[in-house]
Amino acid sequence: MKMHKLAILLALMFTPSLVHAQDQTITLKDGSVYEGFISRVNYRNGATEITYTCLTKQIPVENIRGRRTEKRELESLPTGWQDWAIKENKVEVIGGKQYLPLTTMIVNNQSLDWYILVSGSKAVTAFAVSNGTESIKASDIESIRKKNREITLLTDVDDIIQTDAITYCGVILEQYPGLSYTIWNKEDKSVHKIDYAEIRSVGKSRYNQQMSIWSQTPYLERLRLNDRTTASGLIIENEFGTKSGFLFAERDGEGMNIRQYALADAVSLERFRNPDYTPIYDIVLGENESRINRDSLLVDAEIQFVYSADSNKVFYLNPDKYEEAVTHVNEADIVIETSLEGVSDVFLAAAKKLENVPLSIIRPEEADARTKSSRKNSRKQEPIKTVDLITYTYATLFESVLAVNTSVSMNGITKLECTLPEPGYYVIYLRWLNKCWVIDYSQEPKK
Repeated sequence: MKMHKLAILLALMFTPSLVHAQDQTITLKDGSVYEGFISRVNYRNGATEITYTCLTKQIPVENIRGRRTEKRELESLPTGWQDWAIKENKVEVIGGKQYLPLTTMIVNNQSLDWYILVSGSKAVTAFAVSNGTESIKASDIESIRKKNREITLLTDVDDIIQTDAITYCGVILEQYPGLSYTIWNKEDKSVHKIDYAEIRSVGKSRYNQQMSIWSQTPYLERLRLNDRTTASGLIIENEFGTKSGFLFAERDGEGMNIRQYALADAVSLERFRNPDYTPIYDIVLGENESRINRDSLLVDAEIQFVYSADSNKVFYLNPDKYEEAVTHVNEADIVIETSLEGVSDVFLAAAKKLENVPLSIIRPEEADARTKSSRKNSRKQEPIKTVDLITYTYATLFESVLAVNTSVSMNGITKLECTLPEPGYYVIYLRWLNKCWVIDYSQEPKK
């Protein structure tokens, strides 16, 4: 019975997919912390291996055979050490140069550079940037944590937790083996803590439905079975309770063949980095959201019109909503990204700014009010109210020769790229959506 429970707990630790380029934080009950992933586990005896890129460890003084501390120039150290030192504010500046004090210690016949965090009479707590492996017991693990995925990441694997009442899909942020899970649910962007006893299954699925799971997962797995055969692929579901076992997917081109194994069929599981995985980043926008140069939010302009002498419509931007509708840019090359659907016919044209236009032209009621006021007081002439207007016509749009290049990224974001020929006002009209954006291109920053 104990061995069966151990197998379930070990399977549980392997089920969540690991976050893209960042490793998990694995904390042991003795306080040791590893940044890496569980790369091997034996379902029979609980023997476990952690592959790590850096670690924090409490080292008993009696295990240290020798130690020497010296200040190293920061630029001479590997990138991992430099990034950590800057992030943790550990850099010392002497004579205009940057240094990091490192201690070379011989522990268990292994010589390694450490940064001493706490130096006590009985033990030393130290941090090291080092690629390596550590053999432990599964029962030594206190918790496993990982960060939420970056919102610009397009390649990853979703974690799925099913209970009898609800299904969560997102990122498992933390797990205490055999006790609880904490998952970020991507649908409503909420965080839930779930007791282990409530869980029916844990699995993984494609994050980006336009890509194969084999190019999205940062890690692959190799399952060793009792009959001495192996299966390479991914555990896509791990069922618990009376149905405890694996749904294991093996690659078939861009698809998969799925087989079910009972826990009793498995001897061990190995995890290794996927050589075909490359994280892909792109902007992620909210529903009907549009941005220019990945900075300013584009707002639909409120456009109105009047008829000119030749009966051609003259369109103008509502002067009362000028500030919120005009987007300012300082570069000629612009990139607009939008989650709007149906962005196909796009017209870009220069607009004109007409100054001191009588307000009565666009608001006849102003002329009527002025006339009535003048009749009441014939001696006093009411001043003519004027307004500045940004205008364009149909001819402005449809006879424009300014080109707009349109493309769609893998996450369905439409990208519009163009070069504005000279400073001034421009109108971008989305014909089928009947939407309009107004841009003020000035080589001077907005005051």
